[in-house]
Amino acid sequence: MLVNGEEAIEYVTDGVLQLEIVEATTIEATFTHDPLTVTVSHNGFGTTTPAAGEYEVEYGSLLEITFTPDADCTLTSVLVNGEEAIEYVTDGVLQLEIVEATTIEATFTHDPLTVTVSHNGFGTTTPAAGEYEVEYGTPMAITFTPNDGCSLTSVLVNGVESLSDLVDGVLNLDVVEDVEVVAVFARDSHQVVVTHGGNGATDPAAGTHTVAHGDEFALRLIPDAEYMVQSVMVNGVEMVANVTDGVLTLNIVEDTTIDVVFTKIPKTGAIALTSFALMMMLGGAAVVIFRKD
Repeated sequence: MLVNGEEAIEYVTDGVLQLEIVEATTIEATFTHDPLTVTVSHNGFGTTTPAAGEYEVEYGSLLEITFTPDADCTLTSVLVNGEEAIEYVTDGVLQLEIVEATTIEATFTHDPLTVTVSHNGFGTTTPAAGEYEVEYGTPMAITFTPNDGCSLTSVLVNGVESLSDLVDGVLNLDVVEDVEVVAVFARDSHQVVVTHGGNGATDPAAGTHTVAHGDEFALRLIPDAEYMVQSVMVNGVEMVANVTDGVLTLNIVEDTTIDVVFTKIPKTGAIALTSFALMMMLGGAAVVIFRKD
């Protein structure tokens, strides 16, 4: 408050100045706006300059706010006192003339992430093998279903073994980065046990053999001289009639036992003291020849 050029604000009481006028007088009053509060906030995935917080700003000041998204993120909204103002952001900068208390709310959005699912066959995944765009932070469940006679043996998530993280065949992910999921299914294996009592051989030899589920197992039966195949028991079931050209071929879908019996070929001739039955394998069929003296 200037009176004839002299500061007189100290004489103002309760907003009133009293003067005794004894000369021509000029009174100049200056009013100043109180500082205004500017509040800046954001949701993460980026930064602002000035940083999030509250600031006192002089009325009419020009305020520049710079928005910097994190890597793989985008500025998607700028609210000024609740009104969308992103269209006024140029090269990441918003300029405001501050004439009232102001709130500035920035929203950064993470770009969609890619989830890649693959497997080697012998099973399926849900969702199926392929690439998927997923929003940041989205939960994603992947179900692994082996084919019949197969098992899930490995699940790599970005190269890290995660098989133990599955619950009832389901892997639950919170997607916060690009993710590669690689599943490995393997066919189950079965034990094939071959036995025989001598007087011949088998190929493969007697013993325990490991065979993948669904594979064929061909067993060649090789009687010694003057011997023949009498019986082939597969899991307790007679299958000698299934032998073709000396070979038994099986499709293995379970643990299997094969018990082969070789027997001496009965001699035929003019002298025979008792009746007997001679079983011979001809093209896989059993022919019984009876002879009586």
